Amino acid sequence: MYNAHSARYRLVRSNRSRNHLETLNKISEKIKSISDDSALQKLSEELIEWKNDESTVTELDSRIERFIGNIWIKSDAEHETTYEIWSKFRDEKIKGIGGMTMTERLYHFDLQDRYDSSNLEGRNVIYQKLLAEK
Repeated sequence: MYNAHSARYRLVRSNRSRNHLETLNKISEKIKSISDDSALQKLSEELIEWKNDESTVTELDSRIERFIGNIWIKSDAEHETTYEIWSKFRDEKIKGIGGMTMTERLYHFDLQDRYDSSNLEGRNVIYQKLLAEK
């Protein structure tokens, strides 16, 4: 039977979920597409390269904050857009990581493939990277 309340709930929940589907790869692509500014292209690469090292999300946060603070982007508007994209991701995904399951962490930081192809030692590195406890 149709229930208007439950239909509205599903719609709100669906819209809320869509807003939280940003992943590291997606924000990297968004930043890259802002302009052909070499600083933005390098920032995009930095985000992707993080997935293959052993640093944590906390270290990623520090590294990207420092990077954005120390680069020269041609336009103030491009700088503001870049920082807005990064800040939203940081606030939702890095600062909110404690409330996520491991599956959500793998998804938002695009580490599913690395995790699936890793041995036990490699998976432990990813757990540490994503501040997860076993």
